[in-house]
Amino acid sequence: MKVVCHNGARVLGKVIALFLLASLLSALTTGQYRSTKSNHSHQIDGGVASYYGQSYQGRTTASGEIYDVNELTAAHRTHPFGTIVRVTRLSNQQSVEVRINDRGPFAGGRIIDLSLAAARKLDMLQDGVAEVELEILGAQRPDAVVHLNDGQSEPFPQDQANHD
Repeated sequence: MKVVCHNGARVLGKVIALFLLASLLSALTTGQYRSTKSNHSHQIDGGVASYYGQSYQGRTTASGEIYDVNELTAAHRTHPFGTIVRVTRLSNQQSVEVRINDRGPFAGGRIIDLSLAAARKLDMLQDGVAEVELEILGAQRPDAVVHLNDGQSEPFPQDQANHD
């Protein structure tokens, strides 16, 4: 006797839906991508920010630029190098505009790593991390510069950012 289950597709669909729901809930509880909405042409994300400080001074970033603790820069996993992002700390509503020049953060549950100068502007040095909102202000600054290892600079290639 052969038994055929006509509800197999429904069961599989429910399993997939439950998996997606569990994944979404997991992302929400870690603070990563707490909210995503569109505000005209600006993308807005929320989550936890951290910063990297003096011990990284002078190291080469993923863009090839040399990290400077005094510059308003940041690391993000996916935004193209040169992207300008407004970062607002939710607890005090202080904000700073940073330029993406590195990849990261690599610590779980965080959406952006700020330079020391940017973290200082948000008054987050003592806490180390903060709940923030990210607003994309521009896809890429035309004057974004890559600092090469030999200390020389050159304009950032416009098409390279899309291949990260």
